[in-house]
Amino acid sequence: MTSTGRLWITFVAMGADTIHLAVGASATVLLGIVMVGFGVAELGRGVATLVRGRLVAPDLALFGAHTVPRGSHGSIHRLAARV
Repeated sequence: MTSTGRLWITFVAMGADTIHLAVGASATVLLGIVMVGFGVAELGRGVATLVRGRLVAPDLALFGAHTVPRGSHGSIHRLAARV
């Protein structure tokens, strides 16, 4: 992967963490904890990728990209509907 590709992945992770932190700040307690947790994890991954200059745990990132949106966002929508 080129260095430009790594930078794009890093900036995407940092953009996603900003969104999750903003949503978590205005959400209910349980939903806020989940969203802030996602945001902190994405921020850590983005910073680690910038510092190391390479992808950090690419297999784990692929696993998360395929499973987390399907499972967690459905759960988050169900939690939000109850509130």
